[in-house]
Amino acid sequence: MVGEAGEDTLYQAAGKKSAKELAEELNRERHRLVGKVVEDIERNNFNTAIAAIMELSNAVGNYLRAASAEERAQDAELAAFDRELADVLVELMAPFTPHWAEELWHTPLGHDTSVHEQPWPEFDLALAAADEVELAVQINGKVKTRIMVAADAAEEAIRETALEAVSKATEGKNVVKVIVIPDRLVNIVVK
Repeated sequence: MVGEAGEDTLYQAAGKKSAKELAEELNRERHRLVGKVVEDIERNNFNTAIAAIMELSNAVGNYLRAASAEERAQDAELAAFDRELADVLVELMAPFTPHWAEELWHTPLGHDTSVHEQPWPEFDLALAAADEVELAVQINGKVKTRIMVAADAAEEAIRETALEAVSKATEGKNVVKVIVIPDRLVNIVVK
């Protein structure tokens, strides 16, 4: 998800993660965004397809800054992943910037064939699924905090986690209703 300027949501805790862990996160993001580009192109939403490509480009840049270059260079699997990322970005750019994509495909990436002869990047929605999701917790429509819950958490578990997270703010108040909107937010109505 794109945040405020300068905000690095995918890699905020990068100092605590290995390059492999960061690559796994980016791979999940890559599959999600390639799927979004495909869907947007099929619906003729070219501006949002380009925005998804830019989002992927930003995520790749964040990964390259956060993951140790030394660790990536020494691990053949990570080096191949880096190369695959570059290829995918150029392949996604090709329909929108054909001349630039062709130049990038040949010069820095060193391919002999045309980028336009390549198959479209594949994506797997199962790989794109996150293990955890972040939900905003609101009290009477105002965001008070955010919680992380398992992506497949039951509504009751989400409700309990949200109430626990804002227990001080709801202390002494009557909780009238708790509304859970899956993968987005929890709104707690109090009087």
